[in-house]
Amino acid sequence: MNFFLRYFTSAFALFILGWLPLHAQSLPGGLRGNVQEMGSQMPLEYALVAVDVAQPGLTTPLSAYTNSDGYFQINGIPAGTYQVTVKLAGYGTIARSITVKSGRIGFERFLLEESTVVLDDVVIDVKRQEQQTKVATAVVQLSPKSITTFSIGGEPDLMRALQVLPGVITTGDQGGQLYIRGGAPIQNLVKLDGMILYNPFHSIGFFSVFDTDILQKADVYTAGFGAEYGGRNSSVMDIRTRSGNRQRIAGKVSGSTYMAKALLEVPVGPRGKDGLAPSSILVSAKNSYLNAIAPVVYPYVATEYGGLPFTFTDLYAKYTVESTGGNKANLFGFNFNDGVQFAGDKAINWRATGYGADFLVVPASSGTIIEGHLAQSAYFIESSELENRPRESQIDGFNGGLDFTYLLRKYDEFKYGLEFVGYHTQYQYTNTVGRTLDQEQNTTELGGYMDYKRQQGRWLIQPGLRLHNYGSLAIVRV
Repeated sequence: MNFFLRYFTSAFALFILGWLPLHAQSLPGGLRGNVQEMGSQMPLEYALVAVDVAQPGLTTPLSAYTNSDGYFQINGIPAGTYQVTVKLAGYGTIARSITVKSGRIGFERFLLEESTVVLDDVVIDVKRQEQQTKVATAVVQLSPKSITTFSIGGEPDLMRALQVLPGVITTGDQGGQLYIRGGAPIQNLVKLDGMILYNPFHSIGFFSVFDTDILQKADVYTAGFGAEYGGRNSSVMDIRTRSGNRQRIAGKVSGSTYMAKALLEVPVGPRGKDGLAPSSILVSAKNSYLNAIAPVVYPYVATEYGGLPFTFTDLYAKYTVESTGGNKANLFGFNFNDGVQFAGDKAINWRATGYGADFLVVPASSGTIIEGHLAQSAYFIESSELENRPRESQIDGFNGGLDFTYLLRKYDEFKYGLEFVGYHTQYQYTNTVGRTLDQEQNTTELGGYMDYKRQQGRWLIQPGLRLHNYGSLAIVRV
């Protein structure tokens, strides 16, 4: 009896051990990756990625569209070798053979080249696809091309593009002010690569601090922004810069009657099989010379107003490293300076500085995309307009967070994250009797959110929840 029991137990264990690998081999796999433009490595949105799967029970091809960052994921692919096709209007089609392993999610990068093709009749459904996959309530998505289109009659700039949007009012005060749907300027949240900016505009609102040549996209929410954003109640401007060219050294120098610009992109490291270096450096600089050239180009201004006393200098740098598996990290920093020089020694000067880092991790064999950022930024302004009564104020702080995105079905996704923010403000001025007053305040914020997007037929449902905690400690010194 004991011999029979031991024999039965051993046979059952061997059966289980032999059945598990066979069962694991039947598990479906998946394919994820990103689609980029060949020349600039800019992510391409709404590119169609289709897997030619000819399996029993599959009546429609497995496919997905890339998101705003150029990423896609296709789940439920049986193990095997298939042909993958990537299409996007205005770009050449790519077909590649890929192998899907059982229970694994592979990663592929596709680089599309721009192409010009003469067609008879063509229907482009990108706009329809955008409506089916994205809730776009009171949001305007600006790209470098659209900013150039909106900036008629002048240097392409995000500020000029914002001026033509409904519900947006701008003023020409020092530093520029932006009022969106009746909200005060302090109620606008401006983020550059996840870093909070406190004053994104230059003297008298002519230009923003953002160089159009380095922008990847700018999402402007004038109402109804989702749970991902918090801390403001008027508008959100989420601005992303692109990475430097990892294929070749590139540069650009330009000038106008009021400023000069320079851009340099350098790939760093040996080229891989796809012709791309593992990292790159991007440096952008802008400098105005209105005060120097105004007497020549605008003589009436010099005669009537004594010239144009406005100057500014912008410097932005970014280092990017990206692996073949889609993991990516960035280090970036900026220094923006403005000045207005009046008669005598009276002037207003302000500057904005900041630095930070962000990363994107695509774990192997997982449907999750992990993003994180940490940054520090500051803004300082001083005025000597009033004789013997100098004034200055500054704000500096840090912000960071983690975001997790689960790509579920064909277009469904679940996203949640945590954000923390810290502020330090200081205001100092001298009153009419020569007494100096100083006010200092510290504030912290902590927020968490969840956001779920689901497409059900012709319906797109996207509920979200955000919890935001505010804390402050004020110190007033006289």
